[in-house]
Amino acid sequence: MVKEPDVHLMKHYNDVVNYIDRAQKKNENLLDFAGRAVRAENKKRLTSKIEGVEAHLTDLENLMNESIIDFYSKHFKPKELVDDNETLHQDSFVLRYFPNIARDWFHNTGENQNYAEKLKEFGKLKGKCLVLGSGASRLAYDLAELNPELEVVATDLNYLALHIAEKINRGEQLELHHLPRYPISSDKICIKLKSEKKTSLSNLHFINCDFREIQFQTMSFDYVLAPWFFDVIEIPLEVSLSRVNSFLKSEGKMIYWGPYSFQEYGEEVEYTPEEVSEISLESGFKKIDSRIDEFPYLVDPFNAQSRMEKLFWGVYEKNKHYKLEEIRRTYKKTPDWILDHSQVIPLDQDILNRKQVYDLYNQIYQEIDGKVTLKSLSKEIAKKLGMEPAQIKALLELHFEKVYQDLISS
Repeated sequence: MVKEPDVHLMKHYNDVVNYIDRAQKKNENLLDFAGRAVRAENKKRLTSKIEGVEAHLTDLENLMNESIIDFYSKHFKPKELVDDNETLHQDSFVLRYFPNIARDWFHNTGENQNYAEKLKEFGKLKGKCLVLGSGASRLAYDLAELNPELEVVATDLNYLALHIAEKINRGEQLELHHLPRYPISSDKICIKLKSEKKTSLSNLHFINCDFREIQFQTMSFDYVLAPWFFDVIEIPLEVSLSRVNSFLKSEGKMIYWGPYSFQEYGEEVEYTPEEVSEISLESGFKKIDSRIDEFPYLVDPFNAQSRMEKLFWGVYEKNKHYKLEEIRRTYKKTPDWILDHSQVIPLDQDILNRKQVYDLYNQIYQEIDGKVTLKSLSKEIAKKLGMEPAQIKALLELHFEKVYQDLISS
């Protein structure tokens, strides 16, 4: 899996570490409640919940420790959260993907098949397809499986969801503990699930990235698939669609589906299907097809609640090209202190994260003298940091590969 620059991986690490810390504190409170519970079923539920959360957190830690993200646990302090609103946001970043992971790879409810059948309507696809916000990536997997002559690139901001998808695409079977939001009975508070074994697909690729920052060559994809994507990113729809336009080849197709209508920042910016179509036309697309369908959403056999959701489907063909340079200033929010040179540069957590990363790489580059090899450099840095050379070597490979790619693309 191609990963983002190190600062972004640090953020993912911070999110997960803080989530685990808060979950452990919540468990301590539950333990206190369980100790004072009078009713037997109440005590049983609380005890099961405590055990389930512990198993779930162990799953998370194991997934972190087997990947390069573990590097940050040894060298960087997680962000200290002081704002309750931010705490909720960070929790949701980790939590919101687990129902999707369970739905995509562990629940055989037929929901995945509904979307796979929908994809068949487009016939056999060839070329390259970019999937935005692929999450746990079952949809991207089904698309690649149905179209062996199509190269599918699955992208998402969530590292853990992509890491799980990549492991499953390697043919691994995973066992994870699932905590339904509204369990149907006291014996379904925590369920250990096992994924089915899937065939490894060579035409499926994963990139961990932020849509606002990822850079593809212009006009490099035949299709862009955006399921439940534009409604969850904090970017004006006009900018998102123009950015998608820059990735597509001439007459390339964008396939979008998501909520029947959605709010981006609040009621003042609310998009109906008609507005989505109108903005698409303004962003260099012509409409090929659009419709409203009703599908089950995040069906969970162990959850007492489920819902049907009305979805807007739209297929649009590119008929005007936007250069990325034309929209770059629009979608990147420039801080005031960059525009006004008299303002103080804030020493916030993002700056501190980058400072730590650059300090580390400063140590690395001081060792490069025209004689050192990647192998010997890894050993030397590992010795200084008290780490395994293989772990440092993996980090350096990613870093220098990115440096090299930047050089040849500039």
